[in-house]
Parts: sequence; C-alpha cells; structure tokens
Amino acid sequence: MRTLQPHRSSASNVFLPLALVIVTATIEVAAPRVGAAPVEELYVLNTFGANVDRFVPSTGAVTLDLFDAGSGPNEIRIQGRTAYVTSSFTNGLVRADLNAGVVIDEISLSPEENPWSVAVVGARAYVSNFVTSTVSVVDLVAGAAIDVIPVGLSPEGLLVAEGRLYVANTALDLSTFAYGPGSVSVIDLSSGTLLDSVPTGLNPQALARDALGRIHVVCTGDYATVFGEIDVINPVSLDVEKVIPLGGSPGLVAIDEGGTGYASSYFEGLLVYDAESGVPLRDSTNPVDLHGPGAGGLLPAAGGGVWVTLSGGSNLLLRVAPPEGAFAIEETVAVGNGPLSLARSRAFVPPPVPARVERVRAPETSLQVTLLTPARSGHLGARLRLTEASLVSLALYDLAGRRVAALERGIAPAGESSVSWDLTRERIATGRYLLRVAAGEHVATGAVLFTR
Repeated sequence: MRTLQPHRSSASNVFLPLALVIVTATIEVAAPRVGAAPVEELYVLNTFGANVDRFVPSTGAVTLDLFDAGSGPNEIRIQGRTAYVTSSFTNGLVRADLNAGVVIDEISLSPEENPWSVAVVGARAYVSNFVTSTVSVVDLVAGAAIDVIPVGLSPEGLLVAEGRLYVANTALDLSTFAYGPGSVSVIDLSSGTLLDSVPTGLNPQALARDALGRIHVVCTGDYATVFGEIDVINPVSLDVEKVIPLGGSPGLVAIDEGGTGYASSYFEGLLVYDAESGVPLRDSTNPVDLHGPGAGGLLPAAGGGVWVTLSGGSNLLLRVAPPEGAFAIEETVAVGNGPLSLARSRAFVPPPVPARVERVRAPETSLQVTLLTPARSGHLGARLRLTEASLVSLALYDLAGRRVAALERGIAPAGESSVSWDLTRERIATGRYLLRVAAGEHVATGAVLFTR
C-alpha cells in the first residue's frame, strides 16, 4: 500500500475539476442505525457434516450447523431468503428458511437420479441428475417435480443466463468409468426444449458468465493424461471461441467483478486467469498458495477477489485478493466438516428506534478532487482536498462499468494531497475511463482519457 503524499504546489500543473461533493445544509442526525441496510451473508455447505454454516463478513460472526442439509449434499443455491440444497443420497431438493435457520421441506425427485446441481428461476428450480442424464423441472409452489429434460451424459453444473439454461455434461460412462466427448446442453427456459449441444473439452463440470455474456466452462480432463482448460462459449453462435489452458484438474469456476477468473482444484489449489483476454495468470505450474490442501467451493467476493473453501485437513473458508492484491489471503474463517459449495444472500435487519435527535452542521467541503492533466505517456495524477484525514480508495473503470485497476488505497491527510500512477504497468488500453474516488461516505467520479 502506498501512502498518499501531501501536495506540493507547482506552477506548471493544470487542473481540471473532476467532481465535487459539498454539504452545506443543516441536517438531523439520529442515533446510529446499526444494521439498517441489508447485510451480506455467506452460506457454506459442508458435504461431510451434511449441514450449512452462516458467515457474516461485516461482523465476522459464524454460525456453525445452522440447518441440516439432507444426505450426501452437493450444492447450495439461494433465492431471496430461501436456500436450496441438492441431496444426492435421498434424491431430493432440500429447502430451508434462512431467517429462521430451519429446513422447510425436502422435495422428492425420481429414485436413483443422484441430483447434482440446482438453479432457481422464479417459481421453478432446475436440478441436474447425474445418473439419469436429465434435468428435473421443479414447481416450487407445488413442491414437486413436474418434468424432466434429457441432456448429455452424466450432467453436473448448471448456469442460467438470458432465458437459457446451460448444462455441463461430463460424459462419464458409469459402466466403464471412461469419459466420452464433453458438451454443454443449451435449454430454452420458456419452452423447456433443447436448443443446442455445444462440444467442449474433456469432462466439463461447472460454468460461469463473464461481463460480455460469454459462458466459461471448466473442463477438468481425466485426472491423468488430459489436463484442465477453460472453454469460452459465444452465447450468440453457440460455439467455443476460445480455449484457455490452465493444466491440472480444476473442477469449479468463478469470475469476479474485475474480470478475473478463478478455477479450484483439489490437487493444485487455486488457478487464475484473465477472463476477458484469456491469459492464464496462475496456472497449475504456479497456483495460488492457499497454505493447505486443495481448493473446493468458489464465490466471487464483493470488491473483487474470491472466497474459497478448503476441505480435507483444513475446514476453512478463505478470502483471496484479486490480482492487484497479489492473491494474498485476506481473511481466514473456520467452518464445518468438508466445506464445498458457497452461496450468498442479504438479510435486512430493521434499525433500532432513534435514541435522540440532534442538529449538526456538516463540513462545507468534505471531498474535492481535481485531475492533473494532461495524462500523457501513460501517467495519471489527481489532487485531493479533505476536511479531515480519511481512508481513501481510488479505482479505474471502463465505460461498461468493469473495474480495470485498483489504483490506490491508503490514508490521506486533512488538506491537500496528491497521487499519481503509471497506467502502463496496469496493462490498460488507450481509451476513455471513469475514475472513482471514495473517502469515507463521500464518492467522486469523473471521466479520464488515457493515451500512451
């Protein structure tokens, strides 16, 4: 982390107003509204413990064994305040109320289906059935399966996007335990019909969607002679437009808001790639060091990076930083036995009744930012003026809203200070971007034209 430097004036600098946040009105301030906004909660499905834990990142609170998760649970997904867990041994779909922390019911599927993954869309749930090579359609109002859709052999991961359901077919022949050609089935949700089957690499297991709408498929290989890759499917042409070699045997995939892709492997740990360009960042020869056994479940973390579960000897949930944080482990949470699948929800906690109301006058100028110009030769600078010392973060976004670089994070002193960056080190292309500056509760944004 670089310390923000106090500003020293220079007559040669030219200033362009970037944004100005000014508060001059007298306002009423009540007692602190603790928990007044929705609070992020993470839910960890423990395969061996057959239960679900809850973790609240903002407070660090962990609730172990919040509710039972059936028998042989494999995946958890959440819609609103209801959790859905596939129970492989009982061929069912467990529903749980997250507010009460109790199981509502278990919806029975057909015998010997071995339900694997679940996707929830409105009043319907879709469950991939590994043994019968089908997808069950579940009416959540009736609490019953109402249809099955044939797909490829031995399906696992599901992904819903733009009215379609994508199904990763591993093509494992259960009679010979050999893998056939992998594929992704594409189902039109409005009609429940199969639109296409896209050929992929060997043993596709899970899917994720990037900011461009493309479908990333992690192909695990055969764990021996064929190694892992990411196949990127164009959602318009429905063919593989890019193959990203990662090596090893990755099984799950996630893409964070900054466009970084993560693939987890029980053997290699955490592999990383640039989801937009397809460039491997940390492949099987140089995986992220998780200081433990292999990686399991993945969930993009707020602000970039990823949550990763460690199973085996270490029952842990880790937060791994995005590339600009050098993939450091930022948080370690002890969870239950055999953590595998992760899901996110938000709980609304009503604010307490105000204990008092008083009138205060806010500072006239809380945050002022000016952009030092011109930004030539790949360098960008900015000057900040703060009423009081504050933690300041700056980031650059493209015009589609994707974060392309976290430029600065540190304590800025009261008064004036300045920062500068060499954008050529961030691999940023020439073009127009938005600079976002946050100091406390105040945020300023403005356009930046970057030329090399």
